[in-house]
Amino acid sequence: MEKEKLLYSVIILLNLLLVADDASAFEVVSKQSNNAQYQELVKENETRFKAERDGYKAVVERAKEAMEVHSTKINAQAGSIIEQVITNYKAGGTSDTQGLIVFVSFAMPQEMLWSYFEQAKLYGGRMVIRGLVDNSFQKTIQAMNLGENKKLIIDVNPKIFKEFNISRVPAIVQSSKKGHDRIVGSVSIKHALEEIRDKGDTKEESVQRLERVKK
Repeated sequence: MEKEKLLYSVIILLNLLLVADDASAFEVVSKQSNNAQYQELVKENETRFKAERDGYKAVVERAKEAMEVHSTKINAQAGSIIEQVITNYKAGGTSDTQGLIVFVSFAMPQEMLWSYFEQAKLYGGRMVIRGLVDNSFQKTIQAMNLGENKKLIIDVNPKIFKEFNISRVPAIVQSSKKGHDRIVGSVSIKHALEEIRDKGDTKEESVQRLERVKK
């Protein structure tokens, strides 16, 4: 019974030490405890407690420094994307209408958006949306962040939607000086390029993009 009481008292003592902000808890318990066994336990754990406390502080400081560096990088990247979106939007969209263009909307599922984004990078294309989300640059940039380190880069280009008469998304357009081909519907970029290669006006470009991925 005495051993159980002692163990119970030790548990209470250790809880007091863990919630303390500093080593002053040892002093408080030492003054209030006349039992020699308590005093011995306090002395044995005081050094270890101080070392662990200092270790935790060091870990927290390193974590803060790492977060500050990461935050700076993210803000810089976000800033460059925002500037690009604002510039293109004010200009009515980029003037370059040639190349592989994937027309999308934030109304599409995020998984589909990310899939098209990765496919566009693979085949050397780019993604565009018609306009800003709720006419807000901030909301548009937020919509580009899908979480889990998935950040879209999408051009805001209402002009190009009109030029290619895009009323439904997703749509894939390949344009060159020879003309352009348009595929509307939820198909992969690879499938669209194969369709264009077989019966489109920009067959050579499609072959080049498909060969590029094979390499």
